[in-house]
Order: sequence, then C-alpha cells, then structure tokens
Amino acid sequence: MILHYLLAKIRKIKTKNKEKRRKNKHRTVNYAKFDAFLSVIRPNIDIFVSIFIDKLSKQSQEANDKSI
Repeated sequence: MILHYLLAKIRKIKTKNKEKRRKNKHRTVNYAKFDAFLSVIRPNIDIFVSIFIDKLSKQSQEANDKSI
C-alpha cells in the first residue's frame, strides 16, 4: 500500500516536471520571437523619436518667435 502511494507521488512529480519543461520551452520561444520583434522595431523607434524631437523643437522655436 505504501509502495503504491510512493509510486503515485513519484509519477505526479515527474508529470509536473514535464509540464514545467513544456511551459519553459514555450516561454523561450516567446522570448525569442519578442527579441526578433524588438530587433526589427528598435531602429524604427529611434527614427520616430528623432523626428518627434525635431518637430517639438520646431514648435517651441515658433512659439518663442511668436512671443517675441
């Protein structure tokens, strides 16, 4: 009886470990996809930020010119 109980516990632990491994695999795939996504988008973000800063500086210059 005790032997059956211990074997059931061991099986349960093994299946939990398998589930954890499967989840970790999916997680690493998602991280890899996210890294690829960022590597594509990061240069575009830099360009967008530089354009946005240029527009803001132009607007602030125009506002300063109008106030003078």
